[in-house]
Amino acid sequence: AFAVPPGVTYFETSLSYISSKGPRVRDYFTNTLIRTGLWEDFELRISTPGVIHQHAPDESTTGFGPLTIGFKQHIWGEVEECSIPAFGIIAQVTAPTASAGFDDGTAIPTVFFNFDYSLPCDSYFEVNFGISGLHADDGDRFVQGSFLWSLGKEWSDNFTTFFHGFFNGPSGTGADEELLMGPGMIWFVSKQIAIDSSYNFGVTDQTDHRFIRIGLSLAF
Repeated sequence: AFAVPPGVTYFETSLSYISSKGPRVRDYFTNTLIRTGLWEDFELRISTPGVIHQHAPDESTTGFGPLTIGFKQHIWGEVEECSIPAFGIIAQVTAPTASAGFDDGTAIPTVFFNFDYSLPCDSYFEVNFGISGLHADDGDRFVQGSFLWSLGKEWSDNFTTFFHGFFNGPSGTGADEELLMGPGMIWFVSKQIAIDSSYNFGVTDQTDHRFIRIGLSLAF
């Protein structure tokens, strides 16, 4: 729910691996996000899946993912005595800028409503509700909802563990719901460097079989 402070930039990147169910397809990509605080409670966001290598049983393909540009506005902080979580909004557009075959050639607008809530024993609960405007195979636009959550525990000033997941609603092409979840950790090496990792597994038949991530975050 919170934005990067004015004049500060966060650079977040990762090496990620996804394997699908059924005919085994493996994707390797370098998800990257740049967040810059423009003024109080407002940040500019630029993200991309980065370089994507897709390995299928019959062929392998390498290319670049699409570019997403947006912003985050922090609306209010947490009011603990009233059990009101902190709240912020992310609005973004994914542009059709990927290499051939790595997007559908259309722009995808998305809005996220972000909530952060403190729990006892140095724990926290974060929730994002998202709405995206996608295109079906026949070209018609439809709305897809998403729900992302993370339950975390701070064990010390520089080490946190969490269990998180996401849910995507049915798509316009008739696919069933996607549900993925798993554990992870964050190690704050210093005030400007953090390393995170997570191991995630698909719950439904339509969800990817496995998603593994190792990330690096830097503050400037």
